[in-house]
Amino acid sequence: MARRLSAMAKNYGGETAIKVTTKDADPRGNGLATAMPLERYFRDARMMTVPDGTSEMMKLVTGYTLLEGLGL
Repeated sequence: MARRLSAMAKNYGGETAIKVTTKDADPRGNGLATAMPLERYFRDARMMTVPDGTSEMMKLVTGYTLLEGLGL
């Protein structure tokens, strides 16, 4: 159960961080200039989905643990 919940939390947190930084970068018009703190936030958000497994892997872990709970 802890494995499933941690995979779900990691996936949700990473995807949400990417979504928020992308939405903030779009209206500014200057993109991701290195002088802006937003550029670092965007880089950090992208790295949240990579080191311990990609978002797709976290979705697979969630699915496998749900199926284990059902006895399949």
